[in-house]
Amino acid sequence: ALAFAYRARFGADVLIDLIGYRRLGHAEQEEPALSSPGLYPMAARRPPVATLLGEAMVADGLCSASEIAQHLESRRAAVDHGLLLSAQAGAAAAHRRVTAQPQRPADSHAATF
Repeated sequence: ALAFAYRARFGADVLIDLIGYRRLGHAEQEEPALSSPGLYPMAARRPPVATLLGEAMVADGLCSASEIAQHLESRRAAVDHGLLLSAQAGAAAAHRRVTAQPQRPADSHAATF
């Protein structure tokens, strides 16, 4: 949104140089300490970004620690609900595939391969 606002106001593009990491690696199967042995031990000792940002917001007087905790809990609940819905949809789709009647060819004498 910030880059879009800059472009709208000044009529020029902006470059955002973002350096980041994924705390748990690039894939669920990956052990990040093996692929990036220098970075991930440091990352494991560092608090999550949400914790750091929440602490900074409380220190700046923007909100209280209880408001941060309440917000994080509501976000976790929303993610958990989404995962539940996704799992239910996946289970329902798998059930439909398993219980679906096999399709017969229009010509019952046609060869099937």
